[in-house]
Amino acid sequence: MPADFRLSQAALNDIDDILETSYREFGELARQRYGALIAAALRHAANSRDTILLKRRTELGPDILSWHLRNSAIRSSGERVKRPRHVFYCRWEGERLAIGRVLYDVMDPRLHVDPDASWE
Repeated sequence: MPADFRLSQAALNDIDDILETSYREFGELARQRYGALIAAALRHAANSRDTILLKRRTELGPDILSWHLRNSAIRSSGERVKRPRHVFYCRWEGERLAIGRVLYDVMDPRLHVDPDASWE
């Protein structure tokens, strides 16, 4: 049975911003490619509970994990994104993977990830 995931409002806003920037800087086809990668990465991460690809991020909180989109680059249904640059910050809520933020990989997550947030 496939695992489930949930996106916080902040993560939804992050994805909207990422796709808008992708469109503005690289065009519609690039936006579609990156959107397909994000969708594939959400499914991949949610089905990877016992993998080393979900990295523990104890500096952010005891249950915070991260997932780099490059982990899912070959799983996308769209044309391959050569250099994915974003990371999911997430945690397990029972059997559901809650995605709190989706950040550019050079951003300091300590400034943007609140481990005490409800991630609703």
